[in-house]
Amino acid sequence: MMHSKARWRRAPELVSALAAAFSTVVTTAAAQNYPVKPVRLIVGFVPGGSTDLAGRFMAQKLGELFGQQVIVENRPGAGTALANERVAIAAPDGYTLLLMTASGAGLSAARSDLPYHIERDFVPIARGTATTYVVMVHPSVPVRGVKDLIALARSRPGKMSYASEGVAASAHISGELFKSMAKLDLLHVPYKGGTESSTAVASGHVDVGFPSLTASLSMADAGKVRLLAVTSAKRSALKPDLPTVSESGLAGYDRASWNGLMGPAAMPKEIVTQLQAAMEKILHHPQAREQLMKIGLEPNYLPGEPFGAYLRNEVAQISRLMKAIAFKGN
Repeated sequence: MMHSKARWRRAPELVSALAAAFSTVVTTAAAQNYPVKPVRLIVGFVPGGSTDLAGRFMAQKLGELFGQQVIVENRPGAGTALANERVAIAAPDGYTLLLMTASGAGLSAARSDLPYHIERDFVPIARGTATTYVVMVHPSVPVRGVKDLIALARSRPGKMSYASEGVAASAHISGELFKSMAKLDLLHVPYKGGTESSTAVASGHVDVGFPSLTASLSMADAGKVRLLAVTSAKRSALKPDLPTVSESGLAGYDRASWNGLMGPAAMPKEIVTQLQAAMEKILHHPQAREQLMKIGLEPNYLPGEPFGAYLRNEVAQISRLMKAIAFKGN
C-alpha cells in the first residue's frame, strides 16, 4: 500500500517529465523541418535606407537558401523600439526575426523604460553588414571640413542644429559624441526616421546631419548636401577620398554602423544554428561583397556568441557615453 501511495505522489513528476520530453521531441522535429512557412524579418526603419536595403539583401538570400519566402516588415518609429518590441514578444519559433542595428543598441543603452531588455529578450544569431556614418551639412552652411564646422559652431553657441532619426538613435549618439569631444553647443532636432532627418538637412531646416554614408551619397551627388567626413576610425572603401572625423580635427572620434540578425529569446538552438550557418554562407559568398558594395554596405559576419559579446560591449560603451554627457533617456 505504501508503494502505491509513493507512486501516486510521483505521478505529477512523471507527467512533467513526459511533457518536457514530448516538448523536446516536438521542438526538435519543428527545427529539423524549419522553415515550413514564410518568415518575417522586422526592420525598424522606413523602406529605402541602408538598413532596409541590408534587410532585403538578407531576406532574399535566406529565402533562396531555405526555399521559403522571407518577408521584410518595416516598423519604423521610436528609435527602433517598435520593431524591437514586436520581436521581443513574438513566438520564439524562428518565424519572426529582427534586424538589430547600432541604433537599437544605442537605444537600449540610453533608456531604462523600454518594454524589453536587449540581453534578456533576444538571442543573437549573427552580425551581418556594416557601414559608416558621415558628417554632412546643408550647402548654405559655410564650411568645407570638420575643423571649419567646429569653428563655426563655437562662434554660434546654441544657434546651430543637428538632426537625428530619434532620441538615442545612432545619429543622436554620433551628434552628442561630436558635441562632447568638440565642446560645442548644438541643438538636437529629432525626427521619426532617418529619411526625414536627412531631408531636413537637405532642405535647410537643420544645419548638420549624421546619416549613414549609403543614405547620403545620392543627396551629395545631387548637390543637396555637402559631406565633410566619415565617422569611422578608417576611411570607407565606398568613398576613400572622404577623410575621417578623427583625421579632420577631432582625434579619436569613432562611430560606425552595423546590423545583425536576432530572434526572440528561447528560440530552439537548432533553428538558431541553422540561421547562423545560413548567414555565414551568405556573407562569405564570393559575390556578397560585390553585391553589398553596390548598396553601400560591406560584409561584417560575426557568429552568435561573439556577436552577443560585441553587442554587450557596444551597449556598455554607449551607456558610459550617456552618463558622461549627463543624458536623460526617459
